[in-house]
Amino acid sequence: MAAGADLGWVLLTKARKWVSYDADRSVLRDFASVPVPDAVLVLVRHAKAGKRGRWSGEDLLRPLDANGVAQAAQLAELLAYFGPQRICSADPVRCVQTVEPLAAAIKIPVHVDSVFGDASFEANPAASHTALLALAKPGSVTVVCSQGTTIPTVIDRLDVGVESSDTRKGAWWVLTLTDGDVVT
Repeated sequence: MAAGADLGWVLLTKARKWVSYDADRSVLRDFASVPVPDAVLVLVRHAKAGKRGRWSGEDLLRPLDANGVAQAAQLAELLAYFGPQRICSADPVRCVQTVEPLAAAIKIPVHVDSVFGDASFEANPAASHTALLALAKPGSVTVVCSQGTTIPTVIDRLDVGVESSDTRKGAWWVLTLTDGDVVT
């Protein structure tokens, strides 16, 4: 694609014709060597919500700050390319607010479930893990917004082969699954 062209998905055969660098060819070869996924989970850590110590209310109600609102808008633009059919969020307000712009843009609701939040995860990691993987239905793309303990720990438990599961606010992971197993 030319500089400034719209972002879009293309078939692997077409992508092979467009790439001109050896490094890009290597990425395409690696991509082609993985089984075709039948489900996609996008795990999003909530956007910036200011310092916890500066918020006088209940932490569950702490909203996004101005930087977080901007991050949420950027996430909406990027994550819309995945064509999610479902958006889930942990119950903290900052998690819900992170995915609301995406939900508005693609006109689907946000399903709020405390099982995806740090409090539930810390109380019963297996239940949160199971609930997350249950979203990976064949033919589906699901976005899940959670928090800074849950996401890195889930990534570590899935053993996806990354050096660091550290997940900054507003960062996201794309997990592809085949027959319920994470392949990338």
